[in-house]
Amino acid sequence: MNIHRLISGAGFFCLLTSISLLQAQTSAFSSYDRSGPYTAVRIRNVGPGGAYDIFKPGTLGANGEKHAIITWGNGTGASVTTYAGLLQHLATHGFVVIASQSSSTGSGSEMAAGIDWLLQENARSASTYYQKLNAQTAGATGHSQGGAGTIQSLRHTDKITSIAPLAPATFTAPFFYSTSHVKVPMFIMVGADDNLANPTSVRTTSWGSFGSSEIGLYGELTGATHFEETGDAGKFRKYVTAWFDATLNKNPQALAMIFDSANGALHKTPTEWSRLLHKNLAAFRTPEENRPPVVTWYAPSDGNKLVPAGSELRLVVRATDPDGQIAKVEFYCDNEKIGETTTHTLNHFGFTWNSLEEGCYDVKALATDNSGNVGNSETIVITVEPATTLEPVSDRISSSAMIHQDKLVLEIPHGEQFGVAIYSMNGSLVYKTTLSTSHRLPLTSLSAGGGYIAIVKKGELIMLRQKIVPIR
Repeated sequence: MNIHRLISGAGFFCLLTSISLLQAQTSAFSSYDRSGPYTAVRIRNVGPGGAYDIFKPGTLGANGEKHAIITWGNGTGASVTTYAGLLQHLATHGFVVIASQSSSTGSGSEMAAGIDWLLQENARSASTYYQKLNAQTAGATGHSQGGAGTIQSLRHTDKITSIAPLAPATFTAPFFYSTSHVKVPMFIMVGADDNLANPTSVRTTSWGSFGSSEIGLYGELTGATHFEETGDAGKFRKYVTAWFDATLNKNPQALAMIFDSANGALHKTPTEWSRLLHKNLAAFRTPEENRPPVVTWYAPSDGNKLVPAGSELRLVVRATDPDGQIAKVEFYCDNEKIGETTTHTLNHFGFTWNSLEEGCYDVKALATDNSGNVGNSETIVITVEPATTLEPVSDRISSSAMIHQDKLVLEIPHGEQFGVAIYSMNGSLVYKTTLSTSHRLPLTSLSAGGGYIAIVKKGELIMLRQKIVPIR
């Protein structure tokens, strides 16, 4: 056979086209094939009865993040370690995965119990997971018998909102499982060369019984056998990760790749799949239909605030949701939560930060809407100066600031130079100048009845710090 003739002309063009399509799909999902930005940690023998392992990001809740939960079910005779590569991979992408140690998970009850336990921990104030998990959504996935358990887990809890059964089948009746009771988005994945979870039987039973009005996908991965899903899950890994990033995190990139049946990378060039079926993908809510809240600072407004230690500071943001309602607003200082409110006045949510300590802080606000979407404000910087003042030097500057006819009177010794700044009590700079002679500073720009702090410095030395109140 002449190999050059075989790959010449139209045949060569078709070969190149097939390669380019495969590369295009692989490239689109490559970020999900690689490890994510988080460092994964495995915790053994926790959960109900100490019979679970957890794979999670090393640091939870950074910048107020709420991590999505996934429960895992092992195949017959397998252990958590059999699938540790995949579970660790999911943790690097920000998921908290709870895996039953049981090798008989076909009932789905163990998987449901894992979800319920993590949600209880999310509500327990002494827990590592306290308010760091997304309690509005949860996923389930598992392999072989664990794939069957994934389908059955929905009979034991209503907390699961997305499932990905992998080669779902058991060695005992009914062997293959109906999904007629499944009312959440589902992606069944099976190897095209799987001799145990036979693709024809899975497709006929599990996919065939899936409701005609439900949202789902069914795929047979080319060249994959029953054990492709073990270890790091091989070619299945990127699709499992992208599926949950779309359905649990509502990541716009993943949503477009999977739920756009006309142009999404999964459908436009499905060369890794020998068969790919779908139902009602357009019904899944897109980011345009369910957008996150918009959060902007109202007070402080300019992001550069000087506040005396020991004082209080009123933090106020304006939070709106384009397609829903704001459920709560949380305030964070250096990534630690300092307050929360659910009440507002004309979409302005406020919190009073008390007993400020000396230092420089990054402060931000997070608003959560009634669909669980989160919007972030910009980060502002709050500087808290020492509350103690140096002893005023009476022979160099007046030890008190006098108010006379809406003016602040400062007696400045001739030939000396002092910096003068006036701040509102919330830390906003309202006036700043340099003086070398006695001066009367106008207070007409300051609101009546408000308190202000006047600070007079020579170089970096504080000569005077005094609260002033304009007379009206």
